[in-house]
Amino acid sequence: MKHLLYILCLFVLSCDSGGDDAIFYKEYYMLFIGGAVDDNQLLPIGETSDNGSFEYNNKSSFPTLFNHTDVVMMKTSSSPDSDETFQLNDYTDGTFRILFKKEGEFSAFIYEPNFILEDKVNIFNITLSSENETTISRIESTGNFNIIFNVQDKDGSPIEGVSIYMQYNMFGNIEEPLFRPTTRIDFSVADASTIRFVIELLDGTIIQEWTDSYTGGSEYFTFIPPENEITGGLQLYKYSMEVLEEGQPDERNDESPFQPTSYSLSYNYPNPFN
Repeated sequence: MKHLLYILCLFVLSCDSGGDDAIFYKEYYMLFIGGAVDDNQLLPIGETSDNGSFEYNNKSSFPTLFNHTDVVMMKTSSSPDSDETFQLNDYTDGTFRILFKKEGEFSAFIYEPNFILEDKVNIFNITLSSENETTISRIESTGNFNIIFNVQDKDGSPIEGVSIYMQYNMFGNIEEPLFRPTTRIDFSVADASTIRFVIELLDGTIIQEWTDSYTGGSEYFTFIPPENEITGGLQLYKYSMEVLEEGQPDERNDESPFQPTSYSLSYNYPNPFN
């Protein structure tokens, strides 16, 4: 199993919604940064075909394409009174590097300067040469999100089998990452209840969803990011807890977030920052 390296952060902005039959609902967000600081953790978004082309249209892979400007995040800490906050824009401006690899012929071509991926049709015409030189022209057009790569050699012939990677450009004070292949999420249950948990992406794509019954007390579950998920090295997940059966209301408040007295979805993770 490939080990993954992540920086874990948390949004403190939450929304109490849930269904009409829910007596308690809470959601938070978590940010994972891995391949954005380590090329070896990146998965290719795809590979060129015999005509040298490849298309990718899964917008959910790139969280910066969604509206996140009003969301404030808080770093987790072992100290209950820690209130250090940041925004996604403190870590990246949404620009990328593109890496091209073809086994047995060349290891990597990295396109600089960085570019911003737009929520529209993005067409890249790339010329690769054995002298490790790369030229790129970029065209944008209106339409649903899509990335189109056209890769050729210096003679204009299409290159088949080129793996294409996209990596978020990170800046700011990125601290020493924590080795965390799994994440523990704590919650508490006041009475015997049926609880629905959902982990999803910003566009609503559900990564995990399950419903279970609990008798009461403190509980937890673990989250393992999908190994085959393409992220550009950075991904945001929303996780939520919904109580489906009648029980006591949540009595947790901002002064005692780490000692819930009834239903609670905890955001008190072990500190991933040194």
